[in-house]
Amino acid sequence: MAMAAQITNSIVALLVLSLITKGYDANNCTLNETHVGGTRTGKIVGGKWEWKVEVSNHCKCKQSNIRLECQEF
Repeated sequence: MAMAAQITNSIVALLVLSLITKGYDANNCTLNETHVGGTRTGKIVGGKWEWKVEVSNHCKCKQSNIRLECQEF
């Protein structure tokens, strides 16, 4: 009976560790998984070209606080 309890405890521990590591891996997104693209709209606004910019997320998890800067425009 003690052997069965040890096996059960080991299986439960492995399942918990598996869930923890899967959750950890899902949150390790890199900048390579965030794609930014842009095209000119053909309009000029304030003497400068207007751009349509699209940001896409190729990571499994949601991203937040994404910031874009365009100092030269």
